[in-house]
Amino acid sequence: MHTYARARTHTHTHMQIDDGYQQHMGDWLSSSDQLGVPLHDLLDQLADTGIDMALWIAPLSASASSDILKEHPEWFVKDELMLEILYQIKNLVDDA
Repeated sequence: MHTYARARTHTHTHMQIDDGYQQHMGDWLSSSDQLGVPLHDLLDQLADTGIDMALWIAPLSASASSDILKEHPEWFVKDELMLEILYQIKNLVDDA
């Protein structure tokens, strides 16, 4: 059953799309294959259910493979500690 159809059968007022929907940590508007549908399509399907939607993000994190880090490196701290953290996050996300 599609997410839209399931959402209409519940009396929930809020729904959160949690971590893992994104292509890469930091690319919050692109969806991974694990989500099953493009993020915008899912949000469009759910828009008329009356459910208030929330989207999980971690605005201070981005994986080294993310488009946002490649396109806007000036938005990120560039010291050795942060590079190590980014490397570890990338490995966690890529290994998931």
